[in-house]
Amino acid sequence: MLGCLANLCVAEQVLQLANAGLLLALLLAGGVVSAVLAQVAFFAAVVDFGGDDRAIRNQLVELCFESVM
Repeated sequence: MLGCLANLCVAEQVLQLANAGLLLALLLAGGVVSAVLAQVAFFAAVVDFGGDDRAIRNQLVELCFESVM
């Protein structure tokens, strides 16, 4: 019975070590994804390729003048 318990502890340590590697990889990948998404959002806010900022401003003015019930 004691030998089985010792094997269980060894297996648990191996799984925790593998889990730590996975968590580190997910943490690094999540940081990269969030950094890229932030850059894309900033670039999209600065650059207007379609020239449709004017339409957005007009829609905002229309929305502000609508009554709220």
